[in-house]
Amino acid sequence: MEINRNLHRSVDRQRKWTAAEIEVFADPKGKVLTCEVRRFLPYEDVADEMCRVLIGSRVVPAQDFQGEKSYGLVLMMVAVDNDGESNLAARLGGLQQDGIVLTVSQLPDSMSATRLLLDLVIGADGKVSRCEGHGNGPEAFRAVACEQASANGFDVRADANGNAVPYVRNFEVTFELAAD
Repeated sequence: MEINRNLHRSVDRQRKWTAAEIEVFADPKGKVLTCEVRRFLPYEDVADEMCRVLIGSRVVPAQDFQGEKSYGLVLMMVAVDNDGESNLAARLGGLQQDGIVLTVSQLPDSMSATRLLLDLVIGADGKVSRCEGHGNGPEAFRAVACEQASANGFDVRADANGNAVPYVRNFEVTFELAAD
């Protein structure tokens, strides 16, 4: 998607190059319904404008566990940078997935931490209706991660008409070794 072309010309004239981590909610056709800036560097007004430009645009639609197109919530890193030399996205750092940290007394193979990425289906009521974990660690960790994620409350999301809808999203659970 070409965000630069749709931004206000003053961004280009003033060289207000900006990177932002944004949260996008899209319908099953990939139409962006909402966009929220989570972090930015250095210009908040430009980051907000990037979100405004994305509303109504198309992204790759999310898929549920059966491979069907679904409403989806996704984090994206976007940057406005005419020459690609600013490295703003790298300076902002990687995506910071929503998640929780669980402290445990023991981890396998002398690990100090292990991270699981969860694929979740969130029901129209904001509760987890399905969870699958990916990453290192024993199968029991996946079950605990899904259990803990399910205890978490998630936002109810709505379609273009304001009706609550189920959606897919990611969630991260990190298991850390307790300090001695």
